[in-house]
Amino acid sequence: MAEAVLDANVLVRFLTEDPPAMVERADEILHAAEEHEVALVVAPLTLAEVVFVLESVYGWKRREIAVGLVGLLAADVLEVLEDTTVRQALEWYERMPSVHFADAYACAVAVGRGHGAVVSFDHALRRVPGVRRIERARDIVDITRPA
Repeated sequence: MAEAVLDANVLVRFLTEDPPAMVERADEILHAAEEHEVALVVAPLTLAEVVFVLESVYGWKRREIAVGLVGLLAADVLEVLEDTTVRQALEWYERMPSVHFADAYACAVAVGRGHGAVVSFDHALRRVPGVRRIERARDIVDITRPA
């Protein structure tokens, strides 16, 4: 199957329905890709940009963003890189107001890799299930111990 990498602006247009002319183009692209069996690849970094734009430019709330993205990412034509990790990140992002999407993604990577160790000064990460926050050099030794 052929593929193309999808940029954040196409996803933003599709989700916001703004401006209408670009929404129509985005919709046509998704349909054409599906019709011609071209997978549209969505990278986690692209999703981070989408979340940022929806929050800062459009003023969307976390729930709107998470629900919108989960629904959109279910489209058969989209191939989401690290799909399980991204879905976990979106769930934590929606549920934990003090955890940004990029931080939720980093936590999902750590938990998904089986260790949960995240080196960060962000106290909010203590609330993320399965995460062991490492904030001091001496805590690095904790990484070698079971969770």
